[in-house]
Formats: sequence, structure tokens, C-alpha cells
Amino acid sequence: RASSSGINAEYMGGMKTVEGESGSLTLNAVRELSRRTGLVSEDWNGVNFLHLAAARCGALDVGFTPGVSKAVSNTKFVYLLGADEMDPNEIPEDAFVVYQGHHGDQGALLADIILPSTAYTEKSATYVNLDGRVQRTKPAISRLSGARDDGRSSETAKAHRG
Repeated sequence: RASSSGINAEYMGGMKTVEGESGSLTLNAVRELSRRTGLVSEDWNGVNFLHLAAARCGALDVGFTPGVSKAVSNTKFVYLLGADEMDPNEIPEDAFVVYQGHHGDQGALLADIILPSTAYTEKSATYVNLDGRVQRTKPAISRLSGARDDGRSSETAKAHRG
């Protein structure tokens, strides 16, 4: 419970704790803990789960939700912007795939066109970290030859669309 000093309690768990068959047991235990200790109230939510991918926090903040809509199954064009957590079976075989990223993951293997972009260590950027806090970065190293900032790659793709 919130103490007289105004300090609130918090539970923080990893996403792996709520996956699989035992995931519902963990959620039920956290729910009961919340009920007994006041982890959640009208003005405080002290239950947190760390995402496996930091970018997911920012995506959720701007309204993206997990999953693939039925509309994607019929699409003819897929633009993967640094997408590294996706099921390649969800992309139609006849879709034209553009991958924009920096580490050549699964999405790059599926791509018809690859637009190399700078890594986070090579660009000035704004991120939302795992705590949901905004962070600004500056380049720590020079970019590799051929790599572009994400915005410039997107502009190039937009200029050449057919």
C-alpha cells in the first residue's frame, strides 16, 4: 500500500513470466498481490511487465497493436521498417517486400529491395525506453558507407514508388 511518505509499491516482471501454460498462473498471482497490497489504484498502476523489444513501448504509445490484420493477407506491398519480430508466413508470397534496417534480420532475407539504414549508435534520434521515458541520442560512431538515416531512406523510397 502507499505509505504515509507517499511512496507507492511496484511489481515488475519480464514478459517470459506470463508466456506459456504457467502464464495465467503468474497473472492471477499478480492480480491477487495487487488486490492485497494496493499496487493498483485510481491514481497509480504499479504493475509493469518489461517488453522483449524496447521499440514495442513506443509503438504501443502511438497506437500500434500486436498482430496482423486480415487486410495484410491480401496485400501486394509490404514495407518492413526495422521489423525483426515477425512471422514470415504472414507475408503473402506474391507481395513486393521492402526492408529498411541495419542488421539484416529475417525481414531482410524476405526483401525484394533492402534500404540500409543507420544503427542507433550512428544517428541522432528520439526513443521511448522500456520505462516509457523519452530518450534522445547523438551519434557515437560514424555511419557505414551506404547507410542512410531512416527518414532519408523513406524519402528515397517514396520518390521512386510506381
